[in-house]
Amino acid sequence: MSNNEDFIVISDFHSMWEPYYKLENYYIFDYNNIYILGDVTDRGEDGKGTDGVKILLSIMELDKKIQALPKEAREKDHIGNVHYIPGNHDDFLYEYALLQDKNAKENMKINHGEQTIKDIDDLRRKDSNRLRELAEWLGNKPLQVKHVGKDGKVYCLAHAFFDDFLYSQNKNYSLSDKLRAKHLYNSLFNVIWFRKGQDSYQSFRVPSSDNIGIIGHTPSMLNPNTRNFDLDGSDGKTFRVMNVDGGLAYGGNMLEYSGGDSIIKANRFDIEELEKIKKKKYPYYSIDDIFDKYLSPTQKSYKKENNCLLDYNSFLEILRKLNCDCSLFLNERSTDCGEKMLDSLYKMIIMDSDYQNLHLNYNMFYELIVYNNIFNILATMLFENNINDKKVLKDFITWLKTNKMNYGYSESVYTLSSKINSDIVIEYLNNQKELDEIFAYAKKYIDQKKVIQKQIDSGLSVKEKPSPIILPKSFIELFNSNGYQEQDYKNKDGQYFLSFSKKRTF
Repeated sequence: MSNNEDFIVISDFHSMWEPYYKLENYYIFDYNNIYILGDVTDRGEDGKGTDGVKILLSIMELDKKIQALPKEAREKDHIGNVHYIPGNHDDFLYEYALLQDKNAKENMKINHGEQTIKDIDDLRRKDSNRLRELAEWLGNKPLQVKHVGKDGKVYCLAHAFFDDFLYSQNKNYSLSDKLRAKHLYNSLFNVIWFRKGQDSYQSFRVPSSDNIGIIGHTPSMLNPNTRNFDLDGSDGKTFRVMNVDGGLAYGGNMLEYSGGDSIIKANRFDIEELEKIKKKKYPYYSIDDIFDKYLSPTQKSYKKENNCLLDYNSFLEILRKLNCDCSLFLNERSTDCGEKMLDSLYKMIIMDSDYQNLHLNYNMFYELIVYNNIFNILATMLFENNINDKKVLKDFITWLKTNKMNYGYSESVYTLSSKINSDIVIEYLNNQKELDEIFAYAKKYIDQKKVIQKQIDSGLSVKEKPSPIILPKSFIELFNSNGYQEQDYKNKDGQYFLSFSKKRTF
């Protein structure tokens, strides 16, 4: 999973589905470790906690499915680990699920958990084994976790307060320990309940200042990066604490933090994007997955032995058949177009008898897709940047080095850049000169697009020219060596893309 980011921390879903959709569709493929700091149930958009138990069950199932996968499969598909760290609302649910505890039930009622109580009671009647499974999974999760980051820093994670003294005694203290041992109740109270300014703490329990704390629990309704949750550390210095509870159920934002000096990122899906994610319109997929889902054992053997070879004449035909689908790959909110393109490629390569003896390899197709990703990302960045083109190229190179996009761009840029790993771009991009060439091509295209946009804004009827297909140098060299030259191709619908024609010989 070396291509993934190290870790990300989120918290306090409170019966809102948005964080779970991001977890299932993005985070498990983008990060090696995903930490959820509890409180998935109760509250909710309706103030009743609707769907909270369903979301918690979904997280449990996802966690168990990932753990059941062979290590090789998880590494191949870059699937990260899900770590659930319970909070105070989990404590209510756990004690009510196991003991039907009256105080726990009352706490859920006070905290908008009417539906949580009903769902637990329904499980108790209809599927007691399922309820027991949930309680055991939740009750055995550690309440405090230390994560040693790739940057060498130690991150101390808990729902409300990281008690370093308790952690040194037993790093696996859980809700089941709290329930069984009465003397632990008061000791673990701060871990799941503490709020700065309301509750007291002892400095010897606070980690030293060379660590970083990450908590949820207290909604950061103001800018999460200006609220001060820091504590006096055991070494007499300030222990830095990051808070990732954005008060989502109160109309706030979903917050996420991925370590180091990165800021806490706030985001919230709009209705259209949320519906697309619900319908799996934004799946995180690999090119191999899409090719392989159609392959019979015989076809898989053929693909392996022949490496899906294509000759230049056949690729010409593919370009014409694909029309502009290549240029649609990973345009804003069009992942489905990218999948359609890959499906088309697959059917032409494997299922169409006309393409069974071809000589252009699969890696070159991958390179084609990577180059068009680069073009689309750069073109979108340029379209949004009206001042300094050099800044765009600098930001793009920073993204290649860190896999983090500058926060000055819109959600569309993040959507584009999140769909392709920067390590893959580096692998297939041959050198800085080729990047400069793609950048120049993107700039030329955007300059033309801005002129057309001004004409449209002024009321003129103008047909916008679609974005071109960008061909890697390896393609051009292959075609040139066989007597072909690059040119614009215009089909009957007036759409343009790059093609090749035979050079004139004398």
